Order: sequence, then C-alpha cells, then structure tokens
Amino acid sequence: MDQTVVFRADRRKTARAALQSGGIALAFAAAIVYVSWSSSAAAFGLAVAVAFLAFGARKPVRFLSQLVNDRVIILDERGITDRSYGLGFIPWSNVEGAELKTLLTKVPPVSVVELDLVDPEAYLSSAKGLDGRLIRRGYESGSAGFWLNTFQLEATPEEVFRMVLLFIDKYSPDRCAG
Repeated sequence: MDQTVVFRADRRKTARAALQSGGIALAFAAAIVYVSWSSSAAAFGLAVAVAFLAFGARKPVRFLSQLVNDRVIILDERGITDRSYGLGFIPWSNVEGAELKTLLTKVPPVSVVELDLVDPEAYLSSAKGLDGRLIRRGYESGSAGFWLNTFQLEATPEEVFRMVLLFIDKYSPDRCAG
C-alpha cells in the first residue's frame, strides 16, 4: 500500500503573508512612480515600477494560490511535489538526503528542509519559468539550495523534516537497494 502525506498551508499565516508581501510590493511601486513623475525620468520610473510589480507580485500570488489550494508539500511514492518555494516535482530517484536548516538572514529566522539532490543539473534543466530561473541563480551563486519552505504550514518544520527522511528511507533507490 502506497502512502501519501500532504502538508497544508496554515490559512491565517498564508493570508497574512499574502497581504504583507502584496502591500510591500505596491508601496515600493507607488514610491517609484511618484518619484519618477516628479522628475524627468518618468518613462524609466514607470518601467521600473512595472518590472518591480511583475517580480514582486510573484510572492503574494503564490500565497493567494495556497489559500485556494492549501496542499503545499506532497510526499508520495513517486517523489516530492512542492508549492512552497516553487520547486515543483522532484522524484525520489534524485533525492539522496535532507537537512533541516534555519535561515538567519530572515527576521524572524525561517526553517527550511534542504534537499540533497543526486543530480542537481537534472533538476535544474527541468525547472521552468521564473521560479526555475530564480532557483538556478540561487543555487549557482550559493545563496540558496533546494528548499522546502515550512514557515506557512500547519505542521512544524521538524514534522516535515522527519516525514521527508522517512520517505527518503522508503523510496530513494540507494536506500531501497540496501
């Protein structure tokens, strides 16, 4: 019998994050437009505001989508499906381990489950869209890994981490062969 574990978004945390990130994006865009219209660089300022909104709107849109479909991280016999950080699907055949990390650069600190991939390039070559490009840049610069973001979940970071380790033990080919 195959097992599926679903980690759901905490609706209150997710709604708060959507409002905060959306408000910040709009405030920055409004400030850029105001400054540009009060100077001679109106076209440039408007272009920067539009670009900022297009990039900055990514976060509130992700959070709002998690209010509609609160299934954020799904573990099953095939692999991990992640909607928390934009990783998408990663098969167990490409996961060799995981580590619980605390990112101290955030206030308050945020815990993530970092996946150790057998072949990061295989994953990166299949990562599409803006999320894929951002993940590739973060990975190549050393500033980000393959993270399952746990801050907006109903479950604790430790619960997610323990379950990921159980699934790695059960379904990763290197573990299954042993």
